[in-house]
Amino acid sequence: MIHLSLVPEASEEFAASAAYYESQQRGLGQTFVDEIEQTLDRIAEHPEAARVVIGDVRRQRKQVI
Repeated sequence: MIHLSLVPEASEEFAASAAYYESQQRGLGQTFVDEIEQTLDRIAEHPEAARVVIGDVRRQRKQVI
């Protein structure tokens, strides 16, 4: 498994987005955080599993069960 970290700008945007969703509906911000964390975990476990978009950029979609 690889280690992932967000650059400061992404971390700030992530926190602001979670706060916005929470302000729209109680619990929605936490749901957003949980989904992002699950996606980051999948990327860390299988970094080459997502579809290549361009060059070495990949797009990870939400896993539907």
